[in-house]
Amino acid sequence: MLGVEIWLDPSQLLATATVFGDSIGACEVPLPIPNAPALAGTRLFAQFLWLGSAAPPPCPLLGVSASNALDVTIQP
Repeated sequence: MLGVEIWLDPSQLLATATVFGDSIGACEVPLPIPNAPALAGTRLFAQFLWLGSAAPPPCPLLGVSASNALDVTIQP
């Protein structure tokens, strides 16, 4: 086991985007929210995966890392 679990719900929309980190490994992904009252209560989920170095330790095995998952609910 590599320490990563993948949970997929095929009934949900799956989207991907390419992002790049800065020199300290941080990145920002701005997502504008439209001013639409019908979106209130909508839930969005996001998790980021990236490839990096596999050496030296403590780099992850095979160089694959993942963020914690985010659960976002749009409030009215």
